This record gives sequence, C-alpha cells and structure tokens, in this order.
Amino acid sequence: MNAPAVPLLLEPHPVHRLLTDTMHKPAGLATPGTAFHPNLNPRLLRFAMSQAGGGLDHTIGEQALVFADFSTEHRGAKYPSYFLMTDRRFLTSAPYADVRYRAIEQVHFKDGLLTIELKLKAEGAWHDVSFNGLHEQIRRFLGTITPHPPDHREPPARPLCAPSEADPTGALSARAWMPHADPRTELLYAYVHEAHAQQAMPVEVARDLVARITLAYRNLAFGRGFHQTRYMSPVSADDLIQLFAHVFGPPTHQLDGPVRRLVFATHMRSNAGVAALSTVAGALSKAVIGVGWRHRARPSVPYFELMLADTGSFASYKLLQTNGGDGLHRKVAAFAHDVHENLLTLEDALLLRRCVYGWNADPLSLLNADPSDVLQRLAAIVGPFDPAVLSRHAG
Repeated sequence: MNAPAVPLLLEPHPVHRLLTDTMHKPAGLATPGTAFHPNLNPRLLRFAMSQAGGGLDHTIGEQALVFADFSTEHRGAKYPSYFLMTDRRFLTSAPYADVRYRAIEQVHFKDGLLTIELKLKAEGAWHDVSFNGLHEQIRRFLGTITPHPPDHREPPARPLCAPSEADPTGALSARAWMPHADPRTELLYAYVHEAHAQQAMPVEVARDLVARITLAYRNLAFGRGFHQTRYMSPVSADDLIQLFAHVFGPPTHQLDGPVRRLVFATHMRSNAGVAALSTVAGALSKAVIGVGWRHRARPSVPYFELMLADTGSFASYKLLQTNGGDGLHRKVAAFAHDVHENLLTLEDALLLRRCVYGWNADPLSLLNADPSDVLQRLAAIVGPFDPAVLSRHAG
C-alpha cells in the first residue's frame, strides 16, 4: 500500500510550534514529572485521563503535547493531580478544568512574594492554572495565543476517516497521518485498502472500518477517546455489550432504546476473556483472540452500569455507579481504569475479526473464531506477512 508522499496533517500547526517554544525548559531545569510530545508515556497518559473522567476527542485528532504529574502522597494515600496541554485545550484533574484555547476570554497573572496566581476566564468561568514550575511557560503561551482570533488558536480537525478521489477508502491518508508507527494498524489499513481494490469490500464498509481502526490506534496511543461527555469504543454497541458479557457475565438488568443501559456485576467470570485457543504460533493466538483481563483488586461496589449507543463509526459509552448515575471513576477509580485499559485488547481482537468476516457474523462466534482462519483470510488479501505484527501490548 503506497502512502501519499506528503502527510499534510502532520505538518506542524502554529500552536504546536508555540507550545514547543514556550513550554520547554533548558536541560537541567525541567520541571519534575513533566513530559513533552513525542516522549509522553502512553500508559501513564491513559491512566491519568481515566482518573480525571475524560480524554482526548479523537473525532478531530486531538493530540497530547505536554503532560505533568503533580500527584502527592501522604501517609500512604495518593492524591492524584494531573495537568495536560493538547493542541486544543487545557485539561486538569485537581481541580478539574477543561478549557479550549478558542474559548479563553481573559488571563489574570499575579506574581506575589509567596504565591503565584495564574487564572484564565473561559465561557464566563475562571480556572486556576497556577501549576508549580510551569506557571511562567503557561503565561508565555497564553500571552502569545490569546491575541489571535479564536478560530486561529487550534489546528484543523483530523477526522477518523478522510476519503478522497485518489483515496476512496481513506486508508492511505489515515496511514500517512499516524504520529507513531504501529505495524498492526498499518496491516489493517492495508487489508481494507486492498479488499476494496479487489472489489471484496464495498467502499462504505471500508470507510467505516478505517474510522474504527483509526480510533483503536488513537485510543492506544493517546488514551481512550472522549467525545461529547462519553468514552469512545471502535466496536459497535452490540459488540461492546458482548465483550462486557464475555467478561462479567450476562447483565442483571437491561433497558433498550437509542441509548441502552445495562447493569453488570463487578465480579468477573472465572474464564473471563478466554476463548478457544488454537496452536497457531503458540502465544501469538492471544494477539489474534485477545485473551486475559486483569484488575488489581476487587472493587468495593457489587455492580456498575454501562450506558451506550452507536455513534457513527464508534460506540459511545459511560461507566456509571448504580446508585445515582455518577461516574464510576469517582467511586472506584482503579476498577474503572482497568475496564478501559483491558478493553483495548478485546476491542482489537473483535475489530480484527470484523475486518475479515464482516458485520453479519454474531459477535460471540467471532470471539471463538479459529485464529488460523483469521490469519489465512488476512493473507489472502494482503499477501504473506509476519503474524507477529498482530502481537502488540498496550504501551
């Protein structure tokens, strides 16, 4: 599969250059706990986003550029505090703030003898961004970006799928716009592109799959997507329900409709995540099937609610407490994070199967499909490939 010569959407936008110029410190003076793109830790980034109950909007290709961990510990207890700057907004966890650059109306800075105060006003509300060790860089960034018109403060959207006459499925452009290499994702893009070129896949199906593959990639690289107050899954709502039932057993309560609500017990089934393993490449079958589900401790709540709906080429969902509908992360943050994290592998496995088997197959039968057949179907379209590219682990 030949990618376009110039990956236009990876060309730096002025906000990218501005963040680089204003936020970095000279070597030896860097603020502890602070990291910059491209040296962000994906696992830590995903953890911080789940703790804050939010994430990046992958429908527009939002990118994390600056991350700081200001968490503290006292008498064995950790008090999380995270700060994130993307190419579009500030995100902070304690206190919680979510501010788009284009919405900033006013900046207040006070350099006192003992304290430094840095606040910004957006949509009528004031937000404190006086983070120790970063206030001077943030002030320089704000002082440079706020004089510009709101529409000039953010880069153009990078959609999940952007087809064109030269690239009818959008797979070529999606591959070119990947900020980090990922052989598994590149193989799936190649499969969809070639399947359509060989008239084995309608263009509408191909575009839908490209969008889902892109979302799965962005979820892994930048944390689970968060769009219009809901998390994003690259599988369909029906498939996502099946994955939850596969791990936690059938729902104890279910309410159908455009937005579906299901209650699951937090106690996992004893064979959670385990399908019929074949002997294909030994442990590699795990990469094709997606086995294993780990969480650190049994949560203190017996049940949780999954609220979800299909939203174009992804499923939107929330994890809620059953006693009032508050976010599950506010009660059992570690468990909520483990759900988001472990879903990555199972979603990968199911999305891979949707690519090769289509949308008519039952999700339960897909989970139990023979990995050797999956590999053969892939090779029939893309030609010989190293199956090891399917074996990736969350960073």
